[in-house]
Amino acid sequence: MPPAIYAFSFCAFALGLTEFVVIGLLPAMSADLNAPTAQVGEAVTAYAIGVAVGAPILTALTVGWPRRALLLSLMLLFVVGNLAVALSPTLMPLLGARFASGLAHGVFLAVASSIAAGIVGPQRAGGAVAFVFGGLTVALVLGVPLGTFLGSVWDWRAVFVFVSLCAAAGLAGIVFTMPKAGTNARSGSGDVRSSLAALANVRLLAAASLSVLAYSGTFASFTYISPLLSEVTGLGVGSVSLLLLGYGAAATVGNVVGGRLTDRLGPDAASAGILATLSAVLFGIWVLASVPAAMIVLVTLLGAATFAAVPALQARIMAAAAAEARDVSAVAAGLNIAGFNVGIALGSFAGARVVTMVGYPATAIVGAVVVALALPIVLRGQRGVRPHAAG
Repeated sequence: MPPAIYAFSFCAFALGLTEFVVIGLLPAMSADLNAPTAQVGEAVTAYAIGVAVGAPILTALTVGWPRRALLLSLMLLFVVGNLAVALSPTLMPLLGARFASGLAHGVFLAVASSIAAGIVGPQRAGGAVAFVFGGLTVALVLGVPLGTFLGSVWDWRAVFVFVSLCAAAGLAGIVFTMPKAGTNARSGSGDVRSSLAALANVRLLAAASLSVLAYSGTFASFTYISPLLSEVTGLGVGSVSLLLLGYGAAATVGNVVGGRLTDRLGPDAASAGILATLSAVLFGIWVLASVPAAMIVLVTLLGAATFAAVPALQARIMAAAAAEARDVSAVAAGLNIAGFNVGIALGSFAGARVVTMVGYPATAIVGAVVVALALPIVLRGQRGVRPHAAG
């Protein structure tokens, strides 16, 4: 991969780290801020809202900005946002700083993945997008345990200073690896008006809806996987922790495999196969929730399939954007990232209701059905468009 894509991936690691590290720091933050843990947990929500808002809308509004300057500005905002979190005396300014950091997160990933795909060309676009998002999956593996560990040896504020330093290193990487020529140009022929109009483009919204469905279904179950494993499967706390670490490791592998499948098969065929696999795995969890050996395999496969879908779905919406008269690739990527976060929020909300009414295992069959609803959209796309990357 070109050096700039390594810099993008490291920045994505910093972005993902600040998103997930809060979970392991909640008790320390609650005690220091003198606020209930549930309220401090809104720091996760504030960040996710920033991502969901920033990814499509700010990407559209900044379409006329030079790409290199935009990425540098976003990482600078992210650095300052995390320093503001570290210095926040009370909860409210902390939530505001988290929201601002989330705005940078969404736009950065949308623009960086679009640029990465453009740097390597359509035949390697899936792999390039997977490499950028690989930083996020590594953060998923390390974020919660690293936050828990660092929170036990450092003040929680120092952890956010550490995140800021990681982001600053990524910013420096962009400065030295991303050339000013070419990639510093504005986003093709796009303008703010056409980019905002793209937010209502039926083709792009249909592609983004796949991420909403895929991750609503997945996180309806995964949000409650720990109590399911302990209360239904009968695994101990240590075993659950190890299995979730395995989930994260499988997510990293799945992200790479998903990128390669996308390059080999094309985004439509890869998306269809991965989503079908994901739905089948969730169905298996519903059927075999009380069988420990089966659940070890299924949870590992869940991690792989969940993150194999990321590059496939991202490449799919970017392929749809390529069919438009104007360059709306970055806006399309932003829509997909927003869809991912909306799906997580909706899935967690729906899963809570399912648990209350039916129980933990039922979250998996609900998730399997929701993911399966995405398949007709993909299959209809396959009939209508031949993927250029299939050869």
